[in-house]
Amino acid sequence: MKVRNTRRVLVASMCVAIGLLVPAFGASAHAAPSAQATRQAAPSEEPVSIEACGYWNVQTPTHAWNTARSYWSLCFNGSVPVDLHLQRKRWYGWENVANKSFTPVVGTIYTGWLTYTCGGQGTYTYRAYGHYRNVNGVNFYTYSGENRFTC
Repeated sequence: MKVRNTRRVLVASMCVAIGLLVPAFGASAHAAPSAQATRQAAPSEEPVSIEACGYWNVQTPTHAWNTARSYWSLCFNGSVPVDLHLQRKRWYGWENVANKSFTPVVGTIYTGWLTYTCGGQGTYTYRAYGHYRNVNGVNFYTYSGENRFTC
């Protein structure tokens, strides 16, 4: 057990040093887990240990009836603004058709759907992506796969 904690502290310290995680995570990794390591969450959110946090995901868009949608989830170790987008490919580039922006609470799991009513608009290629800038000003992006369908 002690070896695991040492590795976790080492990895967290390295990530903080290169700017991948915000300092709040690095600081909490040095302390033993306590009652303060979990946060109270709203009903649509799930509390989680801050040490177990640190991921984000956007899934390849799908369609159901007349709606294009992409499922997303994230849990950050710091409180930085996050932007999520559902896009469709046009002749001039990618068009944002659905957006969500918010600042997550440290150590809280967030999940949801980006949706766009696309019925009767033809066949398009869709993708989703997320963006945030860490405390050091470094931009990070994650992209889903692309999916082409008719609504």
